[in-house]
Amino acid sequence: DVVARIAGWKGRLDILVNNAGMNIRKRPEEYKLEEWHKVMDTNLTSAFLCSRAAYPHLKATAAAHGRAKVIHIGSMMSIFTGPTEKSS
Repeated sequence: DVVARIAGWKGRLDILVNNAGMNIRKRPEEYKLEEWHKVMDTNLTSAFLCSRAAYPHLKATAAAHGRAKVIHIGSMMSIFTGPTEKSS
């Protein structure tokens, strides 16, 4: 609904930036299933859903104006390791 409202308000959608992300600082084997789903829903499912909602608007913009963009921003934590527990 938000994507459609913005595209309707401006008459087109030129860009989507997926920038949501979170982390639970635990060792992966200590994750509860609910925590795993929270991380995956925030980091992956939200980007998928926003991209899917934006796609028809971005495609129309690209056809009419020559280009549209999707930018996915990731965390350095996906490359480097960090502490798995909070310091006391």
